[in-house]
Amino acid sequence: MRNKARELRDYQDAGFHQLLAALAEGKRPLYVLSGGGGKTRVAAEVIEQYRRAGKRVLILVHHRELLEQMWNALVDDIGLDEASVGVIWGQDKKPRKNPDAPIQIASIDTLLTRKRMKRPGWMPAADLLVLDEAHHAAATKWQEVLCWYPEAKRLGLTATPFRFDRLPLSVAFDTIVQGPSMEELFKHPEYPLTSPNLFVPAKDGVNLKGLRRSQVNGRDWYPAQLGVRMGKKAIVANVVEHLLRRATTKGLRAILYVPTLKNARKYVDAIKAAGEHRVAYLDASTPLAYREQLLKPDGLLDTGEVMIVVNCEVLTEGWDLPSVKCVAMARPTDSPGLYLQMVARALRTWVKKGDILQTVPVILDFAGNVRRHDVPWADRAISLDDDGKARGNRMPPTYWICESCVDGLECGAVNALGWTTCSVCGDRRPESVREVEEQHGLSLRAAELPLTTEQREELVQKILALAKQRLRRDMPRAFAERAVDAGLRL
Repeated sequence: MRNKARELRDYQDAGFHQLLAALAEGKRPLYVLSGGGGKTRVAAEVIEQYRRAGKRVLILVHHRELLEQMWNALVDDIGLDEASVGVIWGQDKKPRKNPDAPIQIASIDTLLTRKRMKRPGWMPAADLLVLDEAHHAAATKWQEVLCWYPEAKRLGLTATPFRFDRLPLSVAFDTIVQGPSMEELFKHPEYPLTSPNLFVPAKDGVNLKGLRRSQVNGRDWYPAQLGVRMGKKAIVANVVEHLLRRATTKGLRAILYVPTLKNARKYVDAIKAAGEHRVAYLDASTPLAYREQLLKPDGLLDTGEVMIVVNCEVLTEGWDLPSVKCVAMARPTDSPGLYLQMVARALRTWVKKGDILQTVPVILDFAGNVRRHDVPWADRAISLDDDGKARGNRMPPTYWICESCVDGLECGAVNALGWTTCSVCGDRRPESVREVEEQHGLSLRAAELPLTTEQREELVQKILALAKQRLRRDMPRAFAERAVDAGLRL
């Protein structure tokens, strides 16, 4: 017996009907909506429609948090009887195995293992496939499972339809249904997401020159080499100081992303040495029982017994705890998808006992990710084809970074170009790019792509050299940096 379900928001209802129409036309839609906007809730309604029609649904996930999120959406939000939903996951400790249920939530690794071991009934029947975090759908193991169901209808869900390895998502989907942007969700009357204060408290950035790129993770930098750079004493001290003063002392629960296990231990020790002992460490090898105790609603983090979780390569997809209101990135990445996934962990609006808590999230970027990919809410073109668009191309940067110092702490707040004073400290913005151009006689043009740290430094040096050549005197370095950061190029 179905219980009364929570009603869809207006944009969710629109997405629901667009997805049903696309599926009815024989299309394979990819539903794109910012993290925290309620993709899973919309998918649950589509799944329920198919169940009512006597169809069988197979939901594919690749880790535990996504499985639990989908279970909760179907059983708690939609109100389905637990007998209607089965779980296919080798490590599931709950009695949820139910092969006769019309809806199955399956770990993709468990399905592949069942096939390899030739277990009876290894391939569950399905009229509709639902792929959570569907930007993974172009990967080899996902493609193998999709080939088992050539006749099934298909629906994908993702907040980040960007594959850094350039594999096209058109191998799995043929149309995009796009929900409102992150900025539109900030302004929605039901406040699904809360607009954050964004800080880049390291104006010199992180020098990644000479780091090698991996062939197995989309050509992002090798974590071990990132760990060496991000483990330097000065960087660790800067991260800890800003994290404690911007978040912990203000009662904000925080997630700190780092590249390696060695980094994680170093940061935990540094945080404890600074006097904050409510810190925990998490990675893929953390026992499931402790992981659940730490991360679940009313768990150690939610209640404030732990205020900071330092984690390595986890908590980037499918996990949300609305009481977490700070994300600190000490993990550089050249992947726009990973960047947006990390930021999204702090943006979900915190509702407690029916009341919306007006807590402004804080995003701290020590890794140069904002300079590399622009602000999280920037407009980004998306595409299913491998034409570069699906890697998150965007418009030129539209922000400036405050360089003031307040109470001995660098501000680093990110502000829109239209603001004449810093939204955090109130200091006036640096000289405009036009003022720099007029003062130094430089011919500059708008940038079209984000800069890496190395590209930024190269451009600053070119501007300084050109100024000296034309004006026969040195330009202040700060002027050149401000011109570059405002989005102009030679």
